Amino acid sequence: MSEDNKRIQQLEERIAALEANSKQHKKQDDTVRTILYVVLGFFAVMFIIGIIQFISGGH
Repeated sequence: MSEDNKRIQQLEERIAALEANSKQHKKQDDTVRTILYVVLGFFAVMFIIGIIQFISGGH
């Protein structure tokens, strides 16, 4: 029975390590996604401003 308890303890430690690693990756993914959205939003605004200037400046 001691061997089974040892295996269970090892599995619990591995699961805890995997969960901690998963949470860390989630934070990194959220940061990358936020930066990507900010950059894409900036380019979208610049694109729209360019279109407006092109349309209003045309003779």
